[in-house]
Amino acid sequence: MKKKVLVADDNPYVLELVSMTLETLDFEVILAMDGEEALDQAKREGPDLIILDIMMPKKNGFEVCRELKQSQECREIPIIILSAKVQKEDKFWGRDAGADDYITKPFDPLELGKVVTQLLKLKESGRGYHPLTKLPNHPSIEMEIKRRKEAKEDFSIFQMRFPEEAILIFQQKYGGLKWEEFLVMTANILREQVERWGGRSCFLGHRGESTFVAIGPAEALEKIGRAAGEEVSKAISLFYSKEDLARGYVLRGQEKHPLLSFSYNIS
Repeated sequence: MKKKVLVADDNPYVLELVSMTLETLDFEVILAMDGEEALDQAKREGPDLIILDIMMPKKNGFEVCRELKQSQECREIPIIILSAKVQKEDKFWGRDAGADDYITKPFDPLELGKVVTQLLKLKESGRGYHPLTKLPNHPSIEMEIKRRKEAKEDFSIFQMRFPEEAILIFQQKYGGLKWEEFLVMTANILREQVERWGGRSCFLGHRGESTFVAIGPAEALEKIGRAAGEEVSKAISLFYSKEDLARGYVLRGQEKHPLLSFSYNIS
């Protein structure tokens, strides 16, 4: 049976181009030309994947994405935002609405086909990845732990966390985009250290919003923790003003709030 993909866009030319791309890959394509029709089609047809434009009549793509991700029947459907809006803020709001990926127009049909195929494979396998850092997400982490247990491997689990209060204060003062930049930098630091000290013996994932998880030999994880901890500490200082760093806290009114920090443990 063919996989069904719902495509919502108010531009007939874009609908035709996306349809041709997907039909070439043997997908069944369902079309919608406004946000309300997209919601109706999603609930009625139960597509395997949804592609949304942002600027549509009646309801925009962010609204549609958010409603679908909050609905019981549609929340597991992968959603791609396909839009001419290319600012970082637009991509931020796409992720905030729950989109699994964001592709800008004009788009490369080959890239679109690759992303659609990848998301469907991840859905079928039960795996997925964090939309920002592109690291394996919670279900993928749990599946990796299960796989290693079944193989009777000797492994430990490393977890690096950032406190919620400090994250909230940071976002309020410096903005969501700065927080995302910091997350990406942290993910890249961990990637480098996992590759350096663990190589293929280690697995790295991103659980929820603020927890990174590595799985592998305890000795390697200890080295990763020490090296990554030093680099992340340096990175934190790059994201605060000189005044906040000198004080050692964020001042909001008369209240003092902690700077970003992290803790990690190996179990």
